[in-house]
Amino acid sequence: MRKVLISAIYFLSIGAIAQTKEETKTWELLLNNKRTEARNFYDKNLKDKKFSGFESLFLDALIDEEMGEMIFDETFLKNFVNLREDESLLYPIFKRSFALSDNENSSMDDNTYKKVDFLAQDPIYGQNISVLEYKATLDRVRNNPKSADEYLAKIKRIDKWQFAGVFENLNGSGLYNEYEPEIHANNDKLFNANSFGNVGWYNRKFPSNDAFEFFMNESEYGRGIMYAQSFIENPAERKILFEVDTNTEFRLFLNDIEVLSSTSDGYSNLGAHMVEVNLPKGMNRLLLKFDMKESKNAFMVLPFDTNFQKISDLKYFDTYQDYQKSSAAQLQAKELPLKFERLLKEKVAQNPNSFFYKYLLAAGYLNNYQNDQAKEIIDELLKTYPKASLLQGLLSTYYTNLDDKEKINEVFKNIELNDAEYFLVPVLKMTNSDGFQDMSIQDLEKNRDILLKTKAKALGGFFDMMIALRNRDMDKAKMHIANLKKGFANNEKFFVVFTALEDMDKKDQSSTIKKFEELYAQKNSPDVMSGLYSLYQKSNRVEDQKKILKKYMEMFPSVNSFRAQYLDLLDDNVQNPEYGTELENALGNYPYSYSLLATKAEYLAKQNKKAEAVKFAKLSLSHNTENEAMHKLVRDIDNTQDEISLVAVKDLYKIASERKNKAPKGKKGVTTLLDEYIVNVYPEGGFKKRSTYLYEITSEKGIEEMKEYYVNYYDDVIKSEIVKPNGSIVPGEKSDDQIVFTNLAVGDVIVIQKESLERNGGRFYKDFNLSSYFNSEYPVVESIFTVITPESMNYQVKSNNKEVPSTKKKIGDKLFQTWKLTDLPEVNLDEYFDRASMMQQFL
Repeated sequence: MRKVLISAIYFLSIGAIAQTKEETKTWELLLNNKRTEARNFYDKNLKDKKFSGFESLFLDALIDEEMGEMIFDETFLKNFVNLREDESLLYPIFKRSFALSDNENSSMDDNTYKKVDFLAQDPIYGQNISVLEYKATLDRVRNNPKSADEYLAKIKRIDKWQFAGVFENLNGSGLYNEYEPEIHANNDKLFNANSFGNVGWYNRKFPSNDAFEFFMNESEYGRGIMYAQSFIENPAERKILFEVDTNTEFRLFLNDIEVLSSTSDGYSNLGAHMVEVNLPKGMNRLLLKFDMKESKNAFMVLPFDTNFQKISDLKYFDTYQDYQKSSAAQLQAKELPLKFERLLKEKVAQNPNSFFYKYLLAAGYLNNYQNDQAKEIIDELLKTYPKASLLQGLLSTYYTNLDDKEKINEVFKNIELNDAEYFLVPVLKMTNSDGFQDMSIQDLEKNRDILLKTKAKALGGFFDMMIALRNRDMDKAKMHIANLKKGFANNEKFFVVFTALEDMDKKDQSSTIKKFEELYAQKNSPDVMSGLYSLYQKSNRVEDQKKILKKYMEMFPSVNSFRAQYLDLLDDNVQNPEYGTELENALGNYPYSYSLLATKAEYLAKQNKKAEAVKFAKLSLSHNTENEAMHKLVRDIDNTQDEISLVAVKDLYKIASERKNKAPKGKKGVTTLLDEYIVNVYPEGGFKKRSTYLYEITSEKGIEEMKEYYVNYYDDVIKSEIVKPNGSIVPGEKSDDQIVFTNLAVGDVIVIQKESLERNGGRFYKDFNLSSYFNSEYPVVESIFTVITPESMNYQVKSNNKEVPSTKKKIGDKLFQTWKLTDLPEVNLDEYFDRASMMQQFL
């Protein structure tokens, strides 16, 4: 699971230490991309002082990292701990390779485990929230769930949550649109989520086994609004700090009063925020409202006292409790900067010429997604050092946070232009798979040689491997792969890549699988598990796939995607009681999952439990009207016709036979024998459309006109046929966006029938606006437009250019209104588009 390492890390005030001339000179060399000179100068003037302060220690490690060193053991962290600096200084350097690395992107290696284990046993740094969360994760990976749970408990986060959602985001304004969960905390009713149906408060059946609560299950709805509430019993009134760690926009309410949001002082930050409040004695309701955008969105809430110490005497509830209402004056909410920000701002003020503190502050801001504040510092520093690759690295992180790929590429081009010998230049080319594959041998050698001059020379093996493969020298390629595999401290992501490359010339994957299995036996590395699962899948080893999915379900029991994959593997045997058990477990995590409700409907149908199957199919459709399989299941089990089929023309071939050779001929060689358009509006919002056309080819021009017929990508083509004069049928050839009719001849009739579903969103999700054109550029024998609605639904009708009479009839609880015109002449669209001969019907 990708970790959202944005936990609370704090800075305490420490005495200002003036930057020495030697440190200043070292920074100058580094910022002018003179890394070798910086190394030599440091070793000559600062090496003996390396352990005297944090800046000297940091500089030493940073120079090595900038020179291309990628493998760092726990030495830096041991020296950092010996300095007894405040633990919160970890935050801005957390993702550096010499600290704990950015393991979301670089994966874990042997040193990762050593570093985390070392910090976790320290009495001071072992209390750091990120270290505790990281330690819990790695212990779970190493098959020690008991220890993992113990470290999670040490975090003292709020771990009792009840959820409601997903609600429509209303084109991005949903965060400030009040939905009923904000004012109704009890789980005794369902709330209107607009086109997402009706949802209520729910509790997840299983814990997340993580410090964070993720929205992976709920993200099937796409972007939307999620609520989470916890009830907090406080033994005595007091000032308290709540830190909200998240990676999406949010609003925080205490006793129905907003006390914090991700937007303040003109900045919108997706990372951690802190607020000080006066927490009343007794029962309190804490409510979070999130703009959920993707599955990795998550949150954690940490309570502290005013000395930033963890609180142990609060009691949490994830079911409704009678709670008190408060006023803003009573709560006295005040947002506070995170401790790293407060401290480093003080250090910058005390040392305005220090690059070090400004760099740390910018790095901390970027780690916390305070992107605007980071950019202000980066821009200021770039004015003095516009070509510094170190600063360009910060800039690329800024654009990565914004997911601006174009700007990221621009930064990388600038680095290559201004610092061609920088180790990242060939590394970035290597990560561009297309460019790397197409690189000439001369360019491969050139980039390898750049790496050989740096501390990243081990990566030169990638280029040597590619050169050997180009030269068809498999033995040499495998030698380089073996060396690469040894050179990165058993990095788990690299293990997956290198092991696959080792056996790339083998058709039999058994030896590759064995290597994966040997590492998997030692630890539950997500990279290794994913790679092994793929190998099992390719080898059709279904039972082994199931074992891996079961391990995932054990490690992350609240994540439904693993259960869904597991159910897919059981699908051929739904009589297996395990299928029903795991399906209920998944619904226990998220009872409003339209995909799981649909799965349950299919499951019940296969067990011949028809009434229950229809019930869950309709429930699924109430959340997602677009699932035509569920519409069909309801029709089939209820033994009712599709409502569109009740009024649609029945025998298309008979009509084609009766009308061809009798209708007027147009200039384009095509006559429309039938144009039927039927729309079925669903009571829950959205509608289904069916269009049916019969085209007669009356001349050679018609062949050219109709040989390629374009369709929308979202249309489901039901029929695409040529009916020959002798009655034989030739199917059309359908691609993504067109139907090709080959061997078309004069006298043929083309039959086209297509359907599509539309689901509306926003506050007007039940509204619909439809139009039907009766005339066309071909003569039309008959044009029909039918709208099917619930009997109680009212709508307005407007005819353009001519009133079209309609007929109405009621079938069941639906009203069918039909407009029909016959024998319509062709229209020259170029000349008469806006004239009376073109008639349009609006609904």
